[in-house]
Amino acid sequence: MRGRSPRHLFLLAIVLFGTISESPRAHASIVLEHPFGAGEHAGSARERYGILRTEGELGLSSATLNEACVRAHLDRISFQAIPSYSPYQNYCELPVGKLPKDVLALTEKVEEMNAKVANVLGLSVAEAFPMNVGITISADFRGSLVSEASGGGVYLTSLPDWTFADFSSKIYVHEIMHTLTFNEGPTATALLGLQDHPLLIEGLPDLIAAVVHESPKMELGEKELPDCIRFLRDATPIRSFDDPFSRYTTIANADDIVQCCGTLNLKKEASFTKSLCNYYVNGQSGRLQKVADFVKEKGIETTPYDDAHRKAPFEAEECKIRTATGLVYMDNCDLHQFAYPLVSFFFRLRELTGKSYVTEFFGKIREGAERVAVYECGYSGPKVTEFLGGAKSYVSLRPVLAPFIALRESMDSAAQSAFDQAWKEHAFGKLVDLDRLYRKEALPGVAFLAVKAQNPLYRDTYFCDDAYQFDAVDCAITCTKKL
Repeated sequence: MRGRSPRHLFLLAIVLFGTISESPRAHASIVLEHPFGAGEHAGSARERYGILRTEGELGLSSATLNEACVRAHLDRISFQAIPSYSPYQNYCELPVGKLPKDVLALTEKVEEMNAKVANVLGLSVAEAFPMNVGITISADFRGSLVSEASGGGVYLTSLPDWTFADFSSKIYVHEIMHTLTFNEGPTATALLGLQDHPLLIEGLPDLIAAVVHESPKMELGEKELPDCIRFLRDATPIRSFDDPFSRYTTIANADDIVQCCGTLNLKKEASFTKSLCNYYVNGQSGRLQKVADFVKEKGIETTPYDDAHRKAPFEAEECKIRTATGLVYMDNCDLHQFAYPLVSFFFRLRELTGKSYVTEFFGKIREGAERVAVYECGYSGPKVTEFLGGAKSYVSLRPVLAPFIALRESMDSAAQSAFDQAWKEHAFGKLVDLDRLYRKEALPGVAFLAVKAQNPLYRDTYFCDDAYQFDAVDCAITCTKKL
């Protein structure tokens, strides 16, 4: 076997240990539930979406699992607040013959989805899923809308009367991509330096789900919902970076639901639709105010959500917020919304060429995994010691444009012309600015979050937890480029 270079081993160490989340229960949701400033702010993609398996989540021996779960690479199926199922039972431990029919159907569907995900990624199932994962189905009054990835698996939310008919395989694929991205394995290795990129962190899971299902629509599980809510994201027709800024704000998803509810005769809708519409419509007026209040309270500089800005074409600068401490984050945009142009671009390219290029695109991402910029970052204040605040964190970054360029260069002339047409139609030239903002201006902010996650005692002792307001001396961070 060919030996690994020192560079490769260093990058592998970063995948495993470099920039991990502050909490083993960090979440990656199907939607941004709280607008900027309205919920507990975690600051950057890494802290919001970083997933770390704890010792208790490392999984059971395959010898204790039924064969259906083994085939599906599952070590746990559990239920929370679903009356028909015991909250104490791991259904992967029951013999197949004793599984409820809906649970057996779930394992078979997950097995099918995992195989399709692996195929799109250009991997075998065993390669794509080097670990078993867990599924928890949990009751929530918002149904499948707030499903999320967490730890070593996915939490699929549903109404309390869940049956297999409520299972959204599209949401499962989206969330399992988060799990594969932030746990050890070839997907995490391939995405090194891009795993937190604004275009890809939510866009890539949507793209893989879209290709697996041959549909550009992200679909909720509750079939009684009207289409304008059930199809959570629909990347047709062409959805471009020239769309209005309102399409990318942190309240864009809520605005879509409110707009849909305004077209319905709620007296004729199912009770779930009524409750969901009431929840979002009643909260509409408060969302904008919460954002404005938070910006004022924290002394943040950012693009306001006024009518003039929301109606104007999107610009990457509008995603930027600058804190009173000088750090830059991309928190003025909902990163889920970048799935629209990404999915739309690749489906348009398939329409023009008759071929899907997503597997090839991921291959180009994988090929560039060793060509990343790596920064060693740590606290640099006068109170730092080897044992208090001295833990380093590694931040890896690389341009998202590179795999697009490499993909185009691999095409014949006819496909290149189609690529150029789709690129222009989707205003992908704006990726240059988005890429620059993330890699250049947002690096100190990403580093701040990574370092405080590695140094919880120092962080709490010297009040370095608030990404917006902290002591500029005690919480100062410096980074040194290593690669």
